[in-house]
Amino acid sequence: MSQSEELSQEQKVEAIEQIEELSNQATLAEEERSSRGVLKALITALGGTLSAAGGVAEVWSTWGPVIRSYFEL
Repeated sequence: MSQSEELSQEQKVEAIEQIEELSNQATLAEEERSSRGVLKALITALGGTLSAAGGVAEVWSTWGPVIRSYFEL
């Protein structure tokens, strides 16, 4: 993703920050995680960014549903 020419530098930074936060949330016990609404917004934002980029969109189409399922969203 960091080498993608389909995403602006700002989009890359945002996507990496979103992935980092989702990773942090995934390591927490369910009762310690952010609210479902916050997680859903985070995943939706990440999906929107990644879906706009060809090769990266393919990755999101594979892993997006897995991530949503993990967080039961």
